[in-house]
Amino acid sequence: MFEEIHYQEKKNKLNLYEMVEHGLIYVVRNYIPLKKFINEHSIFFNTTNKLNKINTEEFLKINQKLIEFKENGLFSNIFLEFIKNTDIDFAMSQIDIGNPRIVFPENSMKNEIKKISSLLNIKNSCFRKHLSPPHRDLNRPHYNSQFNFWWSFHDLEENESLVFFPEAYKKQIFPYMKNYKLDANAHSEKFAEVSKNFSYKDYKLGKPLQFKLKCGDFLFFNSEHYHCSAKKVNKNRVSCELRFVDKAFDNNDHYVKDSFYYIKNFTKQKNETLYSLFKKFDTLNKKKQNSLFFKFDEDIRVKLLLNNKLNYKISFIQKFKLLFQIRSFYFLEKIFTLEPFFTKFIFKIKLNYLSKNFIKNDFRFDKNPVNYFKKGHHSFNQPTPSLFEEKINEMIRKLSVVANSK
Repeated sequence: MFEEIHYQEKKNKLNLYEMVEHGLIYVVRNYIPLKKFINEHSIFFNTTNKLNKINTEEFLKINQKLIEFKENGLFSNIFLEFIKNTDIDFAMSQIDIGNPRIVFPENSMKNEIKKISSLLNIKNSCFRKHLSPPHRDLNRPHYNSQFNFWWSFHDLEENESLVFFPEAYKKQIFPYMKNYKLDANAHSEKFAEVSKNFSYKDYKLGKPLQFKLKCGDFLFFNSEHYHCSAKKVNKNRVSCELRFVDKAFDNNDHYVKDSFYYIKNFTKQKNETLYSLFKKFDTLNKKKQNSLFFKFDEDIRVKLLLNNKLNYKISFIQKFKLLFQIRSFYFLEKIFTLEPFFTKFIFKIKLNYLSKNFIKNDFRFDKNPVNYFKKGHHSFNQPTPSLFEEKINEMIRKLSVVANSK
């Protein structure tokens, strides 16, 4: 169910499909890019003891720094080397910008959050108002797979790290908690309150699994593993999770809005990621914009066009270059909403090809560890080609009938 990897000794590429099929959890030890980043930037929390002694003002500084790293795509950049050294070679793979967290001990969490709430907006910060109850990050039908990177910015004892329930990985467990109309994702705060005094055993998800982590270690796992925050921990924690999608045709707004981008966008141009340059794109001069535009991947290119962020007019040749480089029906459909950007004839040929290719090769649900079409799960909501809307709706209907006739 899990495998430890010492990163510098790793020779074979990891297999994502084995992770999906068998629910394999990787514990990656001594990942140098992460260790280097922490050593360079962990001014306040390079030791757990120091973290427990710092005051509110210092926590606010940590919070601001974590947000800065996130907004500049630096967390995403850390894992590019790891992604390149696995079988993750899809040009259409995406990662998000990360979700850093500052977590206080459960018995002091409310008081600490109350104190900090008077100084900043908690909602837009890294401070957690409650522990996360057991949940799958994905709990509905999906045609691609999502994986999580999870790490702490300091050492963690086994009982302090993320908690897995691997026995539940392939079990048909519905999103709503038994005896309560609470979804672990949609109602996580209330769920956490209701289950505050639960032991891990009380969740009835099987035996819990945790790992001792040193600075520079991280966990890599399928997002559909049931997992939760560690309970009864009396130390502060600064950690982060980052999510990866193996083959993304859209921008994952159906999952988390404005968070996922193609991997290419997190490579660096000198000391900045392409993503950070995208964030300030409208402040750049025409020459700089023109030199950057085709360095971005198609998701950002389309977003810049839709939001009218270009200070120059792209040439006819550039328009056709953009058209022929697009790999996703979703982004091609988005471009068609613009003024006659391409001749309709050429556009329709390309869109028809991409849509058919998606239906033939990628519109599948064999990457789901359980059958989410059974009643009780959330419904399918990923984007699909509009050219085949009726056909896809009929396919979904048939899958639901089969799932619920057994």
